[in-house]
Amino acid sequence: MCGIAGVFAPHKLTPNRLKDALGIMSETLLHRGPDSHDTWLDENLQGGLCHRRLAIVDLSPAGNQPMASQCGRYILCYNGEMYIANELRMELSKKGHTFRGHSDTEVIVQACVQWGVVEATKRLVGEFAFALWDTHTRTLACVRDRLGVKPLYWAYRDGMFGFSSEISALMRTGLYETTINPQALNAYLTLGYVPEPLSIYTGVFKLNPGEILTYSLGKEPTCGSYWDFHALANKEPDGSIPYSQAKNQVHKLLKNAVRGRMMSDVPLGSLLSGGIDSSLVTAILQEYSASPVKTFTIGFEEQGFNEAIFARDVARHLGTDHHEHYVTSMDARNIIPDLPGMYGEPFSDSSAIPTFLVSKLAKTQVTVTLSGDGGDEIFGGYSRYDYAQRIAGYMKILSFPKAVGWFLEKIPTALIPTWLGKSYATRLNRLGFILRSSPSHLPLHLVQQWVVGEILSPEWISSYHSMYEQKQHNDLIPSFMIADTLQYLPGDILTKVDRASMAVSLESRIPLLDHRLVEYAWTLPQTYKRQAGGSKRILRDILAHYIPKHLIERPKMGFGVPMGEWLKNDLHAWSRDLLTSDTAKLYFHHDRLMNTFDQHVSGAVNNPYRLWNILSFVSWHKSHH
Repeated sequence: MCGIAGVFAPHKLTPNRLKDALGIMSETLLHRGPDSHDTWLDENLQGGLCHRRLAIVDLSPAGNQPMASQCGRYILCYNGEMYIANELRMELSKKGHTFRGHSDTEVIVQACVQWGVVEATKRLVGEFAFALWDTHTRTLACVRDRLGVKPLYWAYRDGMFGFSSEISALMRTGLYETTINPQALNAYLTLGYVPEPLSIYTGVFKLNPGEILTYSLGKEPTCGSYWDFHALANKEPDGSIPYSQAKNQVHKLLKNAVRGRMMSDVPLGSLLSGGIDSSLVTAILQEYSASPVKTFTIGFEEQGFNEAIFARDVARHLGTDHHEHYVTSMDARNIIPDLPGMYGEPFSDSSAIPTFLVSKLAKTQVTVTLSGDGGDEIFGGYSRYDYAQRIAGYMKILSFPKAVGWFLEKIPTALIPTWLGKSYATRLNRLGFILRSSPSHLPLHLVQQWVVGEILSPEWISSYHSMYEQKQHNDLIPSFMIADTLQYLPGDILTKVDRASMAVSLESRIPLLDHRLVEYAWTLPQTYKRQAGGSKRILRDILAHYIPKHLIERPKMGFGVPMGEWLKNDLHAWSRDLLTSDTAKLYFHHDRLMNTFDQHVSGAVNNPYRLWNILSFVSWHKSHH
């Protein structure tokens, strides 16, 4: 995939200043597209587009961008892959369009000529973000794919509109203010990432998934949806569909999604953790591949965080060309100083570290990978869904849940038996906090990292209401899944995958987020996805056609690192320096913060993710200010 950016600043910039801004943006996005770069410039309009290309399909110059339509009216700057390009090319050819090469870029720009940007976008299948400039109407359309696989930032200030694949490319131009948005900071401390449409900077935004932004010279940008996931997910499930039929259709749609994503003129492989989702994607990929698929796994010395042994067993059974690399704690920790630059915003998902490392490993062999991301959101795989159901049950049967909650929240750590572990005290205290709260806030409290008022300095506190506080659906678990899909998936999971892979110029494709599969999954009853026997029922049953159950049926591990131990040992001095810095004192209740840190280091309370949240922010702040 690629990097895209642009600036339109009528009567605001000299030609040289405009060229400098586009040059800075292009250079900042070099890692996203090292194969070629080019710029389209209109000095009279004081606007231009720049593109960095990672060549995947049609490696010839015929695929270079920015690309003009054959009629010359439209200029396209595009990041992504589209998987029905051949079908659309044939349809457009019948309508009189001709093509210079076989890139999907050319298909998209000609589709926009034929049907207009909204209708053309509705026909696309894939992961994409693009900007289309209409030279006749002097209007720019910025588009993001339905689930938010590909990023797009935008800003409008003093008549200057800019956009980019990454926030750093916008900010390094010097055209936009670097003032921290208090609402975004509150959201970050709550969730561990800055959710759409906010960015950490005031006046800079992320385009929401499934939206088109329209900007006309001299006018404020406007945004509108072309795909409404919320409406889709709130339709009544079709209980008349037999389970066997549903399973066969999900299998068929997933096969189509994987097969389409095999399109490539460069080497392709798969990221394999050994879990349900990545194993299923890899199994189907191997089924369609004429030779052993290259698979990649990162292993850790700490056994509680090591999935490599499971991935190895799956790879052996499927007959893939498996590559694994065991990294030391030092290897992983050495990545930490690079994270602020990689993400451009504060981002506290510690699995960003192994995600980068496995991407780096894969890049030694391939340029494109498939991953299993998205299965948990679409098919109900997160353990917090089970936890939410249990707590909701407690709230119903307890006569005085708030009183019980108060008692659990106040249990001293010293009273917790040693054999249970001190982390059990944290869980009981957290359960107590949840029981004291309103049942409607249950999803929020299960994902919440900080209660902002307890840690943030008063002058930075701002109102922020996440999707987890809003009723997304009449039933608890579907409501939770909708919020995860709309907020956690693009804000955390897909951000992590995009930045980690693009940092090493690796394209990542995500079959489980093919929108046709997502749409069908939400027509199915919840019992087809989740039941007493476990989550992701339908995916598990499909996977059983490929892999024996004993290789898969194990507790969910996630893709983490032993952050708790690192903060006590190897990262202790680094952490204390950051937490005692002027930056930390400016934004946070310092005594409370240091008390949290000291409790964690002593083993009294286990708080690695809360601390990593603040450490990531302070580290980001020090590198960007």
